[in-house]
Amino acid sequence: MFHKKYNDRKISEVLDEFIQKNKRIQIHHELKLIQDAWKSEMGDMINGYTSKFFIKHGKLEITLTSAPLRAELSMSKPKVIKLLNEKIGYQIIKEIVFR
Repeated sequence: MFHKKYNDRKISEVLDEFIQKNKRIQIHHELKLIQDAWKSEMGDMINGYTSKFFIKHGKLEITLTSAPLRAELSMSKPKVIKLLNEKIGYQIIKEIVFR
C-alpha cells in the first residue's frame, strides 16, 4: 500500500528556494524586481528615457537616452539606491552607474 507524503510548505517558499538554487533564474528574477521598482518609483517619464538594465555582483548599470537626466540622477545615486532597495525589500543594489 502506498502512503502519500504531504509537504506543507507555501508555494512562495518553494519558489524562493528554487530561485536561490538556480543562479541564472536568480539574476533574471532580481532584474525583474529592479525593473518593476524603477517603473513604480521613477514614473513613466523617466522610465521612457530608460533603455537597458544590467546587474552583476550588486552593481546596477542603467542606460539612459537623455544626457540631462543622466546628469541629474548621477548626482543623487545614494538616494536612488536606497529608494530602489526599499521598494524591492532587500539589499540587491550596492552601486549604480548611469550610462
